[in-house]
Amino acid sequence: MIIGILRILAIGLIPASLLLAIMSRKNFSKYKSVGIFGRIVLRVRRLLAGGNLYSETELDRVADEYAYKLFRTVGFTVGIVNILFLLLSWNLSQRQSDNVVQRPLSGDPPIEVDISTGDQGESNLLLEVYPREYTEDEFGALSDKAFEYARAAMQGENESLYKVTKDLTLITSDESGTLSLKWHSDRPDVIGSTGKIYGTDEDVIMELTISDGVHERVEKIPVRTVSDTKDDSERLMALLKEYEKQNRTGESVRIPEEMEGYKLRVSRESSVKKQIILYSVLAAMAGAYIYHKLNELKERKGKRQDTLRREFYSFTSRLSLLMGAGINVKEAMRLASEGSKELAGEVRFTVNRIDAGLSEEKAYLEMSGRIAIPEYTRLMTMISQNINHGNSKLLMLMDQEVKNAMNMKREHMRKKGETASEKLLIPTALLLVIVIGVIMIPALKTAM
Repeated sequence: MIIGILRILAIGLIPASLLLAIMSRKNFSKYKSVGIFGRIVLRVRRLLAGGNLYSETELDRVADEYAYKLFRTVGFTVGIVNILFLLLSWNLSQRQSDNVVQRPLSGDPPIEVDISTGDQGESNLLLEVYPREYTEDEFGALSDKAFEYARAAMQGENESLYKVTKDLTLITSDESGTLSLKWHSDRPDVIGSTGKIYGTDEDVIMELTISDGVHERVEKIPVRTVSDTKDDSERLMALLKEYEKQNRTGESVRIPEEMEGYKLRVSRESSVKKQIILYSVLAAMAGAYIYHKLNELKERKGKRQDTLRREFYSFTSRLSLLMGAGINVKEAMRLASEGSKELAGEVRFTVNRIDAGLSEEKAYLEMSGRIAIPEYTRLMTMISQNINHGNSKLLMLMDQEVKNAMNMKREHMRKKGETASEKLLIPTALLLVIVIGVIMIPALKTAM
C-alpha cells in the first residue's frame, strides 16, 4: 500500500515538475509572486539589483528571466530523475512481482525476505532464500570445503575438539553461504542447541548434515539440537523453511499466500525506504542548486559593493574639488567618477536619467538606492537636499564629508590589517607546535 502511494506521488510529480520546467514566460508571470516561488524571485531581484546596474523595468525582466531558468533547470532534473526511477521500479516489479522472490546467484549468500502474517502486518517473519542447487560433483567439492570450515569454526577457543572447555561455535551455513548446515546431538543434556556446555567429562557424539536442498552429506561432528516446544511463529517459520527448501530448483520462489491460517505477503519496506531516500536526495540537490545560484548573485553583489566602498574617498575628494572650482553637480559627478568602472557606470546611468527629464534630486536618491551603501546614501541625500533648498552650505558640508571619508578609509585599512595579522597567526602557531615537538619528543624518549 505504501509503495502504491509513493508511486502515485511519483507519477504526479513528473507532470508537475515538467510543467514547471517547460512553462512559458507568460504563464510564469502569473504565479511568480506566489508562495516559495515569489520569495525566490524576490531574493533574485534583490541580489541582481545590488550586483548589477539595471533600470526598474530591465531589473524586473532580468530577474524573471533568471528565476525562470532556475526553475526550468530544477524542474527538468527532478522530472527526468523521477521518470528514470519509475522505469526502474516498474522493470523490477515486472521481474519480481508480489510474493515472488528472485533467488541469489550460485555462490552468493542467502537473502533475507521479510514476511508479514496478516493484512495489517501484525507479525513479521524473516525467511532466508538460498541459491539454486548444484550438481552432484559440484556439491561434493563444496561439501568438502564446508566440512573443514565448520569443523575449524566449531572448535572456537578450545584447545581441540577432544578437550572442550568453552562453548562451541556452531555455524548454520558454509563460508560462501550456499550450503546449509544442520546439527544434531545425541546428548543435548551435555551440549545445548547453541553449543553451550552443560556437563563435563562426558563423551558426546555430534552429527553434521550438509545439504544444498537436493544432496546431503552426513559427518560426525558436534551439532546443536532444536526444542520440540515451539510457538506459532516458530512453527510457521519451520514450515516456511521446509517449503523454501523443497522449491529450490527454480530461479525464484513464490511464497504461499496462506499457511496455517495466516495470510502471508513479502514486505517491500526496503524499496519504500529507498524511494523516500531518493526523494530526500532530490529535494536536497534542488535546494543546494538554488542556494548555489543565489549565493553566486550574493557574492557578485558583495564584490561590487566592496569596490564602490573603496572608491568612496577618492570620489568624494575629487567631487569636492570640482564643485569648489565652480563646476555644476552633474558634470562634477561625471568627472569625479572617471577611472572607476563600477562607479562610472552608476554615474553615467544617473546622468542619462537626468538628461531624459528626471529631476536631479530624484536621480541622485535613486542612485543611492541602487548602490545601497550607507556612505553613498548619506552623500547623495546631502546633495539632493542642498539642490532642493539651495547650495550655499554645500561646499562646507562636502569638506566635512571628505574628512569623514578619510576617517572611514583609515578604519577600513586598519580592519584589513587586523584580518591579515590574524591569518598570519596560523603559520606562526604551526611553527610553534613544530618547535615544541622538536624539543619535547627527544626529551620524552630520553626520559622513557
